[in-house]
Amino acid sequence: MTPIERAVAILLEAGYRPAPQPIRVASTEFEFDAVLSAERSLDLIVIVDTAIADEKRMLRHLQALSRALDVIGSRRTLTAVLVGPEPRPQTLQALARSCRVLPVGVLAGPKQDDVLKDWLAVLLPLQLPSPEEAQGDWRAELESRLNGVAPSEWRPFVDASDGGAKAVQETLRAKIDNALAAAIEDLA
Repeated sequence: MTPIERAVAILLEAGYRPAPQPIRVASTEFEFDAVLSAERSLDLIVIVDTAIADEKRMLRHLQALSRALDVIGSRRTLTAVLVGPEPRPQTLQALARSCRVLPVGVLAGPKQDDVLKDWLAVLLPLQLPSPEEAQGDWRAELESRLNGVAPSEWRPFVDASDGGAKAVQETLRAKIDNALAAAIEDLA
């Protein structure tokens, strides 16, 4: 599978859909290595293989597409994903004036798909852990942090936390009442 095919596959899996080629904007046709659009947003993704594309021609085509989108009043966000050797800094700066630029680079090594997913992460939906995964074992974490503090001092509050804020407040009130009663008894 080529790097372009890998990038397209990752984006299709994330919910993008392929746009028919050549794409037609303001009676002008544009053709790129791949064009995708988002299903739930106005993103338009153009993928270019920089290993075979002529830099000047690529720049002209992307700038022309950007201008054509502006002319018709499109609200689409144009993103150019550049797969392969990174173009010269001047080319990247010129592209950045007309669209979002995401240089992916050259893929090498055994974990190419993971590297590509990292590079494309800005275009992919955010994957959040479930609240249970994010929270982990909070009791064990608390116990390790309170190492050196007598469990009799904190465990009643942790146990009461299962009952909510009111239960913790009642436990604190009872602990204060007991401490005050003991102090008054000592004075008597």
